[in-house]
Amino acid sequence: MDDFMKKLTVDCRHVFIDLENELDYNTIWTQQRMTIEGKLMRIQAWTPNFKPEEETPIVPIWVLLPGLPWHCFKKEFITPLLESVGKVLYLDTASIKRTRASMAKVKVQVDLTKDRPRHVWIGLDDEDLTIGRWQTIEYENIPPYCAYCKHQGHMIGDCNFKIRDEDSKRMKVLAGKTQ
Repeated sequence: MDDFMKKLTVDCRHVFIDLENELDYNTIWTQQRMTIEGKLMRIQAWTPNFKPEEETPIVPIWVLLPGLPWHCFKKEFITPLLESVGKVLYLDTASIKRTRASMAKVKVQVDLTKDRPRHVWIGLDDEDLTIGRWQTIEYENIPPYCAYCKHQGHMIGDCNFKIRDEDSKRMKVLAGKTQ
């Protein structure tokens, strides 16, 4: 791994990794976890507004395109098709080799804070935009993301930080009424 990347240790919880090319990026990024210097680390995409106390909402997930015509099982076709979903990383082996005709399976980098479309339009005629069909989009194993504490693993309704903060506010209100 050290041959194709540069590492910069930020603190005991964060290491920046600068990868040389898209293949290396896809290889590392889609693992989600890896061991670096004996420590298991979760992989996160860097963003300009990176904050060490927050987890990124940007994650790679599998996107399924059931019923997509087999001749469309090409990254060049699927990338613009899924532009509203996120950044297409790669197709799975069965989609590339076209050994599973029932659907294409694509690894896509998505933002968990954004809505994900359930359908996209496939136009079949450049001249007449009404000719085409709706393509269903399905998502596999979308991790929960809490918009309150900015951590993966739970939703806002189950957020211990939010519950703690609301309890604290209630206690302050009650303390103010008793004085």
